[in-house]
Amino acid sequence: MATGWALLWQYLPRWTPDWRLHFFALFAWLTGSVPLIFTYLNRGFLPQPRRYMVEMEFSLALLVVFAARPLFARVPRPLRVCLSLLLIALAGEQIVTERKFAKAVLTPADINQTIEYRTSTWARGHLPGVRIMLPGSIGQWANAFTDLEQFAGGAWTVAYNQVQQRANFGIYNAGDTPEEDARVSTIWLKAFGTGAVAVSGPNSHEVWKARFAHPTKFAGRLPALWSEDDVTIYRVPLRSQSLAHVTPVAALVRHAPRSARATREVEKYVAALEDESLPKAEFQWQGANRIHIRTTAWPGQAVSIQVTHHPGWHAKANGTSRQIEADGLGLMWLQPGCNGPCDVQLKYNGGAELRICHLLSILSLTALIVFFASRAVSLRRYTNSNR
Repeated sequence: MATGWALLWQYLPRWTPDWRLHFFALFAWLTGSVPLIFTYLNRGFLPQPRRYMVEMEFSLALLVVFAARPLFARVPRPLRVCLSLLLIALAGEQIVTERKFAKAVLTPADINQTIEYRTSTWARGHLPGVRIMLPGSIGQWANAFTDLEQFAGGAWTVAYNQVQQRANFGIYNAGDTPEEDARVSTIWLKAFGTGAVAVSGPNSHEVWKARFAHPTKFAGRLPALWSEDDVTIYRVPLRSQSLAHVTPVAALVRHAPRSARATREVEKYVAALEDESLPKAEFQWQGANRIHIRTTAWPGQAVSIQVTHHPGWHAKANGTSRQIEADGLGLMWLQPGCNGPCDVQLKYNGGAELRICHLLSILSLTALIVFFASRAVSLRRYTNSNR
């Protein structure tokens, strides 16, 4: 991409003085390189590179129009009229097709009647503060209707925690039999602090359905709380709904499971979460970037936090800074160094990644201002010199 960009930047001014054509050629190279490199060189450095074909088509349309303009102006008028009518006719067919598709997709609907809305709002009203796993388009749309704490509600292509994605796959299919599938799925749900799970059957009405290998695997094994249109919400029994837990350091998952069915270390961690002899911990979100935890901890114990680890998180326990570590599940834990009552404050500031992005944004904006200011000064000098 960089090589092609450099070549175009060097040679485009020799081929044409039209700055608009320069821009559209560079734009088309940038947007077209992503899907073309993936298709012909099998190199994908962005998530789902084929989806950038939309941007490629957009940029190519602009490039073709402006590149063909000088040639079109040289065509005799009668032929130009015929070509225009031909292109309008072809565009008309395309417009009709697109309009039919748009009308089918954009048909007015009562959002209150959709299974996505009904499932989400029921969970909000009956499971406040409980992390829930919602499948398919129910999970994708839930946060447009509610402020639910979800186990996996975003797009998998941009998920930060790959172990969590492995666990998500395991909840859909983690065993050859319903019994084994239910057992392993429940382990994963508990390991990530998920207190409820919605399961959609073959007759459910989601717009996009994520299929469970055994849709009835939780029936009779977990309490069913709600069921409509072949979607059932089950309660996952947890010792505590908190996302923070005091555990022995030895009980933490040390190695990332290689597959959704490799749960030996995860089972040991879940057993520690359910150990009644260990103190409970109060967990509270204070906005999107702060967490407050109150508990009791002793030497040799850790505070396990069922939130994905990121270098941007920083912690203090009883006012003293503590190092946050990542466990094998991609979650956070720390040794608070407490000897009794323990007050833990976590703050997220984005880390070096966010600071670098801020710097790049400032530099880019400054470069644009300098570029356009210099263009304006050059244009004024050129105008004055030709008076």
